Amino acid sequence: MARWDKSKREIFLYDVIGSAADGWFGGETMADALKALGPGDVHLRINSPGGGLFETWSMIEQLRRHPGRITTSVEGLAASAASALLLAGEFREMSPESMIMVHHPWAIVAGDHRDLRKLADDLEKSSDALVAFYSERTGIEERRIRAMLDAETYLNAQESLAAKFVHRITGDAKQSTKTAASARPHYEAAVRKLAEYRAKREHDDAKREATARAEKRINAATARRIIGGAISSRHNPAPHRTAARLAILKRMLKDRRRQSAERDRRHDSAMGR
Repeated sequence: MARWDKSKREIFLYDVIGSAADGWFGGETMADALKALGPGDVHLRINSPGGGLFETWSMIEQLRRHPGRITTSVEGLAASAASALLLAGEFREMSPESMIMVHHPWAIVAGDHRDLRKLADDLEKSSDALVAFYSERTGIEERRIRAMLDAETYLNAQESLAAKFVHRITGDAKQSTKTAASARPHYEAAVRKLAEYRAKREHDDAKREATARAEKRINAATARRIIGGAISSRHNPAPHRTAARLAILKRMLKDRRRQSAERDRRHDSAMGR
């Protein structure tokens, strides 16, 4: 399928966002399309599961510089990075059946603890930039945007209209005339649920961390007592008692780890993870 239609001044993002060298739709594709269309209004049609965030930033910047009005439309799904590209439009719309999905950037990496820690820091910077962009384009405060990304949120057409991700719902004339004000209560209810979910998760995580720290202190104190008794020839001269104490220590620590793992499993199951 052609990536653009010069006669209608339309660009079709019906693909994964990624390097054009790999056959996907990326910054180079957008540059070729805008060059082919030339100055003037452009309509970007989107049905994409998302993809590379840096390719997306490149396309957004190209659309900002383009001399003409940019309209963006969701025709199925604008997920992940594609939802950010949608917001590059000065006028945004979506069909009644379409959906938008937002979440934090993620990546796959192989390496040691330093590589993983650096990746986490880098991803957090990308997430901060994404939150700021969503907030700027929709007017939603950043803490609410972050809660939406935390929960990996799907928005239907009415919710997207209420959240100002789009300005209009296409297709059904009745749907198209609905205003953001009429849909706002549904959006506010969804945001409240997200905030409650996040607060509960933070509370549960803090409780688990406190429990883990307490268990660690207990384990360390118990280990010192057992090992101290085992290596003290004055209080425990019998070698077989030393071996017995160490065996007790190993068994106790193994039981602690098993109980902690079981508690985490029940917690994750209850949270739907």
